[in-house]
Amino acid sequence: TRLPFGPSAFDCVLTVRVLQHIRDLTSAFAEIGRVLASEGALVFSYHNKSNPNRILRYIASRDNGNPFTLESFEVHEGTQRAVVRKS
Repeated sequence: TRLPFGPSAFDCVLTVRVLQHIRDLTSAFAEIGRVLASEGALVFSYHNKSNPNRILRYIASRDNGNPFTLESFEVHEGTQRAVVRKS
């Protein structure tokens, strides 16, 4: 999907709990790179529902959210955050 913005339109792109819903991450990051200025930053947050703690809790029947499905579910543990600078 093409974003409705010109090349290098933003100094910063922020995504919060979006990336885990996108099936084609390669295209998504390419499009983010297109709209991000050359010295821009991508700031994102996502939850990793397949972290080892969540898998063990699921196996032990202490968590009913299946960490092996593509469907997303709300989670507060295992949240990952990163800032990536465009080079």
